[in-house]
Amino acid sequence: MRKKALVVDDNGNNLMLEKDLLEVAGFEVFGAENASSGIEIARREKPDIIVMDMRLPDMRGSEAAKVLRLDKETRDIPIVFVTASVMAEGKEEINSIPNSGFIGKPINSRTFVNEINQFIIKKIKGKPVILVVDDKIQNIELLEVYLVPQGYEIINAANGEEALEKLSAHPIDLILMDVVMPTMDGFEVTRKLRQDDKTRLIPIILITALHETEDRVKGIEAGCDDFISKPVDKMELLAKVESLLKTKSLHDKVNDAREYAESIINTVREPLIILDKDLKVVTVSRSFYDIFKVKPEETVGQHIYDLGNKQWNIPKLRELLETILPQKTTFDDFEVEHDFTTIGRRTMLLNARQTQRALGKELIILLAIEDITERKRTEEALAEGAKEREKLIKDLQHALDNIKTLSGLLPICAWCKKIRDDKGYWQQLEGYISEHSTAQFSHGICPACSEKVHPDGMKRIRDKNIGNP
Repeated sequence: MRKKALVVDDNGNNLMLEKDLLEVAGFEVFGAENASSGIEIARREKPDIIVMDMRLPDMRGSEAAKVLRLDKETRDIPIVFVTASVMAEGKEEINSIPNSGFIGKPINSRTFVNEINQFIIKKIKGKPVILVVDDKIQNIELLEVYLVPQGYEIINAANGEEALEKLSAHPIDLILMDVVMPTMDGFEVTRKLRQDDKTRLIPIILITALHETEDRVKGIEAGCDDFISKPVDKMELLAKVESLLKTKSLHDKVNDAREYAESIINTVREPLIILDKDLKVVTVSRSFYDIFKVKPEETVGQHIYDLGNKQWNIPKLRELLETILPQKTTFDDFEVEHDFTTIGRRTMLLNARQTQRALGKELIILLAIEDITERKRTEEALAEGAKEREKLIKDLQHALDNIKTLSGLLPICAWCKKIRDDKGYWQQLEGYISEHSTAQFSHGICPACSEKVHPDGMKRIRDKNIGNP
């Protein structure tokens, strides 16, 4: 089956060159010009390797890599960043991405495919990768004769500087290194590797002709894991390599699990705090720092009640952590209101879980915080509006009831036509109706009344009408 490669680069020339080199080498190659498309293709095709430019139009390559590391389908795919220069800050950015490395720009078309293959050796062949560092080629060749038949992949370096370069660009499982080398000896290389978070856990075996106790102590202080004396004994070499690779495998699993957990924690929108059994902060999510305006150095390792100049010394939080949680082990939607000096008054819902880190290990507390301040304000405004609506409805109902009294039994004087109101007073019909309705009045005279008041005038009107045909 052909190996799959995904190349992500917004520069058309670079994309075409890298695709052509990989296709000539037998890869099935997919291309993308931005991070979003690259992520979509990676999830669909699940390539054996991803070659990604660091500077992409929609997001940095490192951010796209973090997204891929959160997906169980893509989290183990090796990622090679292609970048023009890698300063200290850039190395730290790449080092934060598990199972990644970099290749410098402009790429070397003669070595590009070989460098890419080094990143997928473990995935394709299942072989541990061993870096052999020695300034004498015959020593490297001897170790290859011993190790390659046992299923190990060998990368070699002629000196300390070259070894550091290879380690920056390739995933290495173990280092076999000569002590006496020009410019930078094995002790110095070991010290540098132990100071780098990405390489500090790689097992190092120093190969030396030195037998003095002082030299071995120097190697241990530098950070090496073991020694092999020259001339190298094959059985001793293979036994120590196998033992340290098993240890490295366990470290990798623990480290991957930790990084995966931290990635999940930092993806959660709500602030999350992990506390130890003494209520000291083990870690917090990125959203906690953003929302509560605190810094990592002021948070991790601190007692929760001391955070933010003792802003978290909240009586209701104490009740949750010290009284309720030990009895129930879990608690949901515990509402707390508090005035924070940095962000003002907040209403929070706390969800807590008490669990174990691992079987037989000490308890930890997971504390999730949901800021519901705005939601509470909205709910209060809606409740106040409901009260206003209820009062308005009552007022309207009362007015409607008053209007409806006109449809009931109304006492009217048979002679003067006055109306008796609810209080027993008699008043003119017009006044009563005006008070109890919106009706308006205009005055006129009906024909019958006109006849009584002006009999002569009405007679003339009738005569005139009769005379007209």
